[in-house]
Amino acid sequence: MELFFIYLLKSAVLIALFYLCYQVFLSKETFFIANRIFLLIGVPVSFLLPIWYLTKTVYVQPMGTDPVLESFVSDANPETIPATFDWWSFTAILYVLGFLFFLAKFLFQLYSLWLVIKRGNGTKSNGFTFIETTAKDGPFSFFHYIVYNPALYDKNSLQSILTHEKVHALQMHSIDLLLMHLLCIVQWCNPFAWGYKKSVGQNLEYLADMAATHTLPCKKEYQYLLLRQSADPAIELTIINPFFNSLIKKRIVMINRKKSNQINVYKFALVIPLLALFLFTVNTKIIAQTEEVTSTSHLNEIELVIDKNSKDEVLQSNIRFFKKMAGIELKFFDIKRNGNNEIIYISSSWKDPKGQHGTYNSWSNEPIKPFRFYFQLDKNKNITLIGYGATNNYEQQPKVTLTGYVQEAQEKKPAYIVDGQLQDKSFVFEKLDKSSIESIHV
Repeated sequence: MELFFIYLLKSAVLIALFYLCYQVFLSKETFFIANRIFLLIGVPVSFLLPIWYLTKTVYVQPMGTDPVLESFVSDANPETIPATFDWWSFTAILYVLGFLFFLAKFLFQLYSLWLVIKRGNGTKSNGFTFIETTAKDGPFSFFHYIVYNPALYDKNSLQSILTHEKVHALQMHSIDLLLMHLLCIVQWCNPFAWGYKKSVGQNLEYLADMAATHTLPCKKEYQYLLLRQSADPAIELTIINPFFNSLIKKRIVMINRKKSNQINVYKFALVIPLLALFLFTVNTKIIAQTEEVTSTSHLNEIELVIDKNSKDEVLQSNIRFFKKMAGIELKFFDIKRNGNNEIIYISSSWKDPKGQHGTYNSWSNEPIKPFRFYFQLDKNKNITLIGYGATNNYEQQPKVTLTGYVQEAQEKKPAYIVDGQLQDKSFVFEKLDKSSIESIHV
């Protein structure tokens, strides 16, 4: 859930970036078609760019401990965290309620629009469906539907209105409005999204006005029509293209504005460095990579010590860690404890990714002696040694240790581990006092 809201926040930042670029640099230019494309592109870019990350590799010197192991040690010794108010859940509930409210409102508007179209008298002509109504609402269009009340306008005014609405229908402006509604439903708490939607609708009216005035014989008569009818009521549906709206003054200003100089087209490119800045500052992942160091000490030995006081939850944490780190399936079972909650009986087994396996059993009427499960990984994360063993000076040793040692070139021969210590190549098994051997694990 937290990741979703971070994504939503990044998307909202990009919507704000496109909106501010439009308002500051483009809203007063007469590049209406280019403005439409710019605003339309801004929506998918704002939703797709946050999931595209740049990667930056940072080389670091190898440390004496493994960060994965450190995170495991923290996990293996859990601390009780006091319960706090779950702000993420509260935010999620609040967001979903707002989302459902605006979605329901949008669906209700679609239903109301369907009722208006259904109740009118429709005729088809040249790819348009003209819906005549008796309502006093102002004329509007939605896709190829053009709705109007012919009794409210004279012949010339009606011709101008229909010319304007045909532009909306031909250029499929309803797609823009539906997309803006979906944007505001998803980002209902982002004020820039609502401003974005208003700017899109405003620019669509400029487009239709520009095309209509180029077609009609008198540009001034068209402006007088806007002024005369500006007080007429408009249908309360924001998903349609109404002829009359609250932007009459701005529309008249843009009709009479001098055509923008083509050199101002460069303003559209101003958003590119801002998008790049977003990527480099917000959407860049830093990957830490250990530098290759010439050294013969390249084995990591990971050791888990089990004693009479080992907790079940800690053992389970170890199991998860070994599975994640090296693919080792470690199990503890048949655990029995005495009245002091000390382990007196325990069985364990392991299996590595290559199918090799081993077992360990310890039982007595007394608490078990400490033993360890260990494995070694080379620099390629391959398992070189694995098994159970005894442990010495347990009270002074950490529960999980990470050590390195020098691996010397030697002939292929068995590796002997005595009392938890790897023996060097001079060790001779035959010379070992057999009577001192407590257990042998292969």
